[in-house]
Amino acid sequence: ESTIGNLFRGLPRTDVHKRSGRHRGVTRKLALISPASRFVLLLLLVGLSLACAHNQAIDKQAKDLVLTSREQVSSALLAVQPALSAELDNPERPRIALVLGSGGTRGIAHIGVLRVLRREHIPIDFVVGSSVGSIVGALFCSGISQENLEQIAVTSKRRDIFRYVISKNGVIDGARVEAFINRHIGQRSFDELKIPLAVVTTDIRTGEEIVIAHGDVARAVRASCTFPGLMAPMKANGRMLVDGGVVDKLPVTVANNLGADIVIAVDVTANTTNHVKLTNMVEVLVQTLNVMARQMTRGQAELADVLIRPQVGQQWMLDFKNAQKCIDAGAEATTAVLPRIRALLSQANRQKKQIAQ
Repeated sequence: ESTIGNLFRGLPRTDVHKRSGRHRGVTRKLALISPASRFVLLLLLVGLSLACAHNQAIDKQAKDLVLTSREQVSSALLAVQPALSAELDNPERPRIALVLGSGGTRGIAHIGVLRVLRREHIPIDFVVGSSVGSIVGALFCSGISQENLEQIAVTSKRRDIFRYVISKNGVIDGARVEAFINRHIGQRSFDELKIPLAVVTTDIRTGEEIVIAHGDVARAVRASCTFPGLMAPMKANGRMLVDGGVVDKLPVTVANNLGADIVIAVDVTANTTNHVKLTNMVEVLVQTLNVMARQMTRGQAELADVLIRPQVGQQWMLDFKNAQKCIDAGAEATTAVLPRIRALLSQANRQKKQIAQ
């Protein structure tokens, strides 16, 4: 049996009942659930505890959270874009930011969003990505074609990004996330990207939101995807960096602070409806996390000029099997908001011209 399975050794199945008759008084052996199911349960329990902790501290974070966009001086990997807007000055049209939110493999839908934005020639001046949003953002900003981007999504397997290990700091080796990015874009710095990118992470010690926009792209993405409790935090310049989604699943405020005139945000948190069937404990835990994630993104979603919510259904956060479905859902949701995007661009262009005159 795998080491992962040993984490939940002795956990009983809910359908095992104590026998009567001649078996009464005999010690009942506990039936074990499969190792894969135990790992899923572990993942859900860690996520649930993190979400609960976030909700308990939400008021304090609203007051104390440091949005490191222009205020802090950057160095090495732990770097904040101090003057991103200076690189984006274009008096002829508004600056457009694309915010790609967190959500596990549900974030494959981001690729479908990009399909439509590229096809319709909607300009993107910079991207802000959190967790899976940073992965898609890094690939897109490197200049990878849409065809290749979609091919990467539909051919990737869980083992390409995650390797299960056991250590005191986690059960997933984050090095594969870094290797995945380097394999597809090469070992690049942020300065070498064709489109500016800002990657959102969290300092797990302080709860601060840390925005990385300088240094090594793959290492920054790895930090943004480091799910605490499952992956060891990334150490950088005295910080302990973990998943950006811990404090900001949809970093619209970061995009605004970096000088965006129009923010297009993609929220891939699960749609919480009363049509979801909850038939076992795992499904209840999944839905609990979905509800909490949707509540966490509500405030940021309201700040976006254009909000895109792909309907990918009940997609498990580490499941790559429905990649094409997720891509198509992203494209469909983006097509629906194109009139809104064009109207905002037209309005902003008129305002720019009036100011220039």
